[in-house]
Amino acid sequence: MKRIHTLAIALVLGAAAAAGLLAATRTVDLGAAQASPRLSDSAVAARTAKLDRLERSLQKALARRPPKLPRVPQVSPSSSVPARSTSADSGVVYVQADANPTASSERDDESEYESEDTGEEQESDD
Repeated sequence: MKRIHTLAIALVLGAAAAAGLLAATRTVDLGAAQASPRLSDSAVAARTAKLDRLERSLQKALARRPPKLPRVPQVSPSSSVPARSTSADSGVVYVQADANPTASSERDDESEYESEDTGEEQESDD
């Protein structure tokens, strides 16, 4: 490898490392700025009071019990589940496809019609 190529690769790698270092330091700076929220004491106190009110209302709702549900009526098992039909008269008919389908005569001549429609003639390899 020529020295000029080695120098060019070294310069590109150095520039990439510098750009990566710059990006990493900016990312760390952004994370540090967002980590410390700047809220006033009155805003914190107002939010704490609101959360306390919400907690008290949840405790009251938990203390109140919902009314009891009505009893479930007793149903005999034989009448609740319909019997399954095991007979062959289920209405489904299975039809097996032909084992060896054949092409229709219309498909065989399709290439001739396409060449006539476009005005192109088919070329032979002779």
